[in-house]
Amino acid sequence: MSDVSVIGLGAMGSALVIVAHPEPDAFNKAVLGELLGGLADAGVEAEVADLSHEGFDPRITHADLDHYRGVGRAPADMQREQARVDAADALIFVFPIYWWSLPALLKGWIDCVLTGGWAFVVGKDGKAQGLLSQRPVRLLATGSGDSRSYEKHGYRDAFS
Repeated sequence: MSDVSVIGLGAMGSALVIVAHPEPDAFNKAVLGELLGGLADAGVEAEVADLSHEGFDPRITHADLDHYRGVGRAPADMQREQARVDAADALIFVFPIYWWSLPALLKGWIDCVLTGGWAFVVGKDGKAQGLLSQRPVRLLATGSGDSRSYEKHGYRDAFS
């Protein structure tokens, strides 16, 4: 992994690496370490958002709902995370696959941070248009099991 060209990001100046695993000795943290080494070798400045370590609260709050409804400002935690995304040229998610999905902590980050009006808009035709579409995103998901299980659930196609 120390050669980050394998994740196809090419030349970029900075990356926000979002990590969602609570265990400091987990395999995901080893993947993170290799990734950070490769990014540094490539001259990429990386900021790590270790959601568990930072105590990110993945729950939607009343303030979040008010903001979604257009009757309140974006809460401070949302603004802080959105500023981190704005400052990065690429986003890299490092997470384990839990029960054929992302960890709840990461799902909550996505729900709380990648909000309508900032990350996307919905047109009059009802179709969503991404506002962050020029920013490359990579998923480094780890899991256990055999390849048939991942094939059965469509992960081979989803992650290729």
